Amino acid sequence: MYGMIVVDDKEDIVRGIEKLGNWREIGVEIIGTASNGLEALKLVKKFKPKIIITDIKMPVMDGLQLTQKAIEFDETVKIILLSGYGEFMYAQQAMRLEIGRASCRERV
Repeated sequence: MYGMIVVDDKEDIVRGIEKLGNWREIGVEIIGTASNGLEALKLVKKFKPKIIITDIKMPVMDGLQLTQKAIEFDETVKIILLSGYGEFMYAQQAMRLEIGRASCRERV
């Protein structure tokens, strides 16, 4: 069973993802939710999830900052970034993080 956390500052989005399907049926357990990246990072350190679904744009710590810190903590974590924003800047930043992640794996 893979542990997963869901992070979004809109509670209806978090609840929607939780109810999206039968997570257990596909081997995933939602082990926590958070409304910003800082709360999520505490969950990452405590529960060591294998999957994080996170919004990109949130208060306190955004999804890109969370992604960077989560990867530093556990480079095997899989991140799914959600965004309602049309600005390409966010996608570019996310891709840069993934490129850095791939480089880390190649060195290991």
